[in-house]
Amino acid sequence: MENKIKEIMAEVFVCNKEDINIDTNKDDLDNWDSLQHLLFVSQLESELGLKFTPEEICEMNGFAEIIKIINLKLNS
Repeated sequence: MENKIKEIMAEVFVCNKEDINIDTNKDDLDNWDSLQHLLFVSQLESELGLKFTPEEICEMNGFAEIIKIINLKLNS
């Protein structure tokens, strides 16, 4: 799952997958702005078959938070 999320992040934020790790957050990627964030969430929802709440979307500011939110959704 983490690898799939990294692939989506790399595609949307136009970076190398290798540049993304557990500590990566929105300040680390130059292309991570509000519009790209919404595109990223939309891509996650589409590819993973999930739907995120506005609160969850706001909390998705880093790779670790994204993993946590997705795992909670998948395990609920």
